Amino acid sequence: MSDLKRLSYDNLDETVFFTKLSNGLRLTLVPKAGFKEVYGMMTCQFGSIDNHLTVANQTIEFPLGVAHFLEHQLFEKNEQEDMAQQFSKLGSDSNAFTSFEKTHYYFSGTNNLLASLGLLQTLVSKQGFTDMSINKEKEIIKKEIALYQDDPDSRLYQGVLENLYPQTALAEDIVGTDESIVNISLTNLKDCFSFFYQPSNLHFVVVGDFDVKEVFNSIQSFQSNWPKKEQFAFEKTPLVLHPVIKKRSIMMPIATSKLGIGIRRNNLNQDFSMTEKIKIDLFFSLLLGWTSQDYQKWYDKGMIDDSFTIETTLSSRYQFVVILLDTKHPITMSSHIKKKLKQVASHSNFSLEQFEMLKKERYGDFMRELDSLEDLTHQLSESDDNDYFDFPQILMSFTLDEVIEAGQAFLKQSDLTEFMIFPK
Repeated sequence: MSDLKRLSYDNLDETVFFTKLSNGLRLTLVPKAGFKEVYGMMTCQFGSIDNHLTVANQTIEFPLGVAHFLEHQLFEKNEQEDMAQQFSKLGSDSNAFTSFEKTHYYFSGTNNLLASLGLLQTLVSKQGFTDMSINKEKEIIKKEIALYQDDPDSRLYQGVLENLYPQTALAEDIVGTDESIVNISLTNLKDCFSFFYQPSNLHFVVVGDFDVKEVFNSIQSFQSNWPKKEQFAFEKTPLVLHPVIKKRSIMMPIATSKLGIGIRRNNLNQDFSMTEKIKIDLFFSLLLGWTSQDYQKWYDKGMIDDSFTIETTLSSRYQFVVILLDTKHPITMSSHIKKKLKQVASHSNFSLEQFEMLKKERYGDFMRELDSLEDLTHQLSESDDNDYFDFPQILMSFTLDEVIEAGQAFLKQSDLTEFMIFPK
């Protein structure tokens, strides 16, 4: 237990244990007394945009969708039984998903905790790729791609990203394309597994009612026997920011038009802290969210509905905001939103009452996440500095003027795009 660091948050009645094991694995343990389930999540720093690497001064390129493909393949260790079935035999549910920069593997269960923890570690530490399993998987993922292409909401979001980040992996769906999936090979998967699935590139989070010492010792024991393999030093190739595509539209068999407005920040020299992320999130909510006068006016006139959402995504490698909505007046709404974004120089757009209301809403969302083991596990897996529980203190620490200043700076360094889907 001496290797575990402990942070107590008395105001939240939460305690976090964390460490980095000798092999480089990051470990975060959050005991939650009184909860029946335990969640375990292993996160690999490997996502859909990591398809260009520099290894020993040589550039290596992988087909689009290889991270997601690898996620699927790791569940198939042999032809008799996949890993999901083994979790089920232990009474645990398991799943995985791939994002732009990470791949997450997780389980939840009420019994056989140590066995499930061991199985999760086995999942990401061993591979059994074969040409037969790869060819079978290609057909499955092609069907998955077709489903995304037929989903209007997926097409809307992806269409905005295609405009914001043309000629990059962000412009393509996380699962890849029909063409790229065909080109994924056994060698690609083995190389990616060797490069990325090392303990030093993984973060293990466990949340629920468990004995900290028992879980820690169990994980330490497994990690001491982690399969030895060659370590590779590599660098991920940065995204190249090509000019934004200003406007584009398609037609689909839908009843109501869809509009997406994208805002891409072009200065990537700033690595956003949690403080900056909260400020940007609040700023766009103040400007266009449900508490703003414009939102209420548009809603009352029937120009927007509850589908109106604002998504803020801030990473050291890309920073963008996407506004998505269903509307019968996509061209008019695009004009209104873009005009609002250009008129943000004045502080008169916002009120302290609106600001405090939004802060209370964010605080309430945070407290609800603490009572959801699934949400909390996901949030902690995204945290790079064990700072997630600092959210309430940070949220309440800054002023309206600081939020406005951060938002204005973001917009001054950004380009805009619009993407529409019209009924066919």
